[in-house]
Amino acid sequence: MRTVVGVLAVLLAAGCTGSGAAGAGRGAQAPGPTGGLVGVEWRLTDVVEQARTWSPPPDADVRLRFDGAGGWSGQPCNRYSGSVQIDGDVVTFATGSGTEMFCDGERGALERAFLAVVDGSARWRVEGGELRIDKPDGQGLRFAAG
Repeated sequence: MRTVVGVLAVLLAAGCTGSGAAGAGRGAQAPGPTGGLVGVEWRLTDVVEQARTWSPPPDADVRLRFDGAGGWSGQPCNRYSGSVQIDGDVVTFATGSGTEMFCDGERGALERAFLAVVDGSARWRVEGGELRIDKPDGQGLRFAAG
């Protein structure tokens, strides 16, 4: 009985209970910037649209974070946060709150593209220090660690 309790304690501490808790999905807790989502501040490098791929303006410092406790936050122009569930290579975003500044021009376009991707489910992967989040319709975001 002690062995079973010990094994359960180790699994709980490692976050491997399979409880379905947001952020505890496979691949979400892998160490380092090339292994997973959590514990890394991701900086937006490219926006992928069906017709083109473009980079954010030089003065835009767009970040995305996963807190490891079922939450995400980002700031394409306004600041947003919400809940996230990670299951294998699928990430599902729900927006909970955000500020309401007026964002026009390039910043407005950036915010609209960002929000289109972090709305609902998308596929994700980390490859060579790059986080790729892609919607089935061809829209996506590319981030670099740091």
